[in-house]
Amino acid sequence: MKKLFLALALIAVGILLFTADTDREYINLAPTEGIDSGLILEAGTSYQQDFIARRTSLTRLGLFFRPVAIHPGDDSIEVNVLRGSSLLATRSIPASVIDAEGAAQVRFDPPLATEPGEVITITIAVPAELSGAVRLQQRELDATFDASNVTLTVNDAAQAAPAAYQIYARYHPTLALYLGGLLILGSVLTLLPYLPVYVLGLPAIFCLPIALQGGPTLLLYITSLAALSSMLLLLRRAKFSLLPALIGAHAFAFTSWFSLQLLGERETLLLAAFLPLVFSLARRPISRPRNAALASFVTAGPASIRDIFFDTNQVVAATKVAGVSWDHFGSYLGALSGSLGLIGLIWCLSRADRGRLPVGALGLLGILLVYASLPYFIIFTTFALAYFAAAGAQALQHYLQPHPHQRRGVVTLVLSLLALIALLDLWQVAAASWEYSLL
Repeated sequence: MKKLFLALALIAVGILLFTADTDREYINLAPTEGIDSGLILEAGTSYQQDFIARRTSLTRLGLFFRPVAIHPGDDSIEVNVLRGSSLLATRSIPASVIDAEGAAQVRFDPPLATEPGEVITITIAVPAELSGAVRLQQRELDATFDASNVTLTVNDAAQAAPAAYQIYARYHPTLALYLGGLLILGSVLTLLPYLPVYVLGLPAIFCLPIALQGGPTLLLYITSLAALSSMLLLLRRAKFSLLPALIGAHAFAFTSWFSLQLLGERETLLLAAFLPLVFSLARRPISRPRNAALASFVTAGPASIRDIFFDTNQVVAATKVAGVSWDHFGSYLGALSGSLGLIGLIWCLSRADRGRLPVGALGLLGILLVYASLPYFIIFTTFALAYFAAAGAQALQHYLQPHPHQRRGVVTLVLSLLALIALLDLWQVAAASWEYSLL
């Protein structure tokens, strides 16, 4: 009965986290300030701006008006939002809220439903009292935005520069979604405490924010599930305890590398998810294990180790290597998993553990292939670091609990928190990569 009550409580809190949402800006075309970068609005003139929606909702709209006179008047500017010829909403902006800084915003509650890629139209109508008293600021054309996505017309005549504007959409914070999903998974595990339930449920939680953004959820789920289960199988066969094995499996399955390959439309490379399975079947002893293991931490060709494994900016468009998109190199692990990997490497070297060090040779191979202009094979090094992260967690477990008769509760709690923090860090970075690319 206690387990059922706990499971229901976890589900209730998880659902509350799922329903948490906020407004998030996804278009902010800031104005080019100055008298020459605006239009004096006149009564009886048609002002229309078309833009391409990138989200499934519109919660707020901001336009940059500037007063021409000190006291422009007490009337209001009318703003309409349309889809084609269908009116979606009408709002008024009082002249009293217009100032020389910021945008005048209107809110839509409930949010307006939009489709990513569809054209939404904003029209502006000025009453006679405000004619000539308000200026609509524009954004001069430059290389920082795609001018084909937005068009301003005045009396059906296209203008050289669009109006500056802001667009907000309903946003479910990824951290709230992930924590809510983990709580619900925890409720299921309370009643069904089986590892396969965890392995099947965790990739589903990871994919949830990507699904809400319209990403390829099924393929991402299958890839994450394959990487998680095969890495976990390898680590358990290598006699790692469960929590250290989970830390290493998380690091490999949820590195940004798999998301970046999907975003780069290289689905074939997702077969690397089975790399731990292949390695567990084919690995052989190697010579000079110490040098091979240390090679996992050298610089990876034209990209730095910091950028590849520790920089949270893991989007395809990141310009970290000249002339090459970042999906060729990115494979985020995070500071915590990376630190555990270093601890695990040192631990294996200090124990002269030749049975584990063949993994270092695979890490070295990944580095060499990157130098040979095959950067996608950085996943070999990622696999090695994830393996050593499990070894590092195993070492912490060993040294935090030196006596067999000592209570395990504190050590289990510490490792569980480390696993949770590292997992959420990996998920947040991967979700941000998808979010940026699906804008």
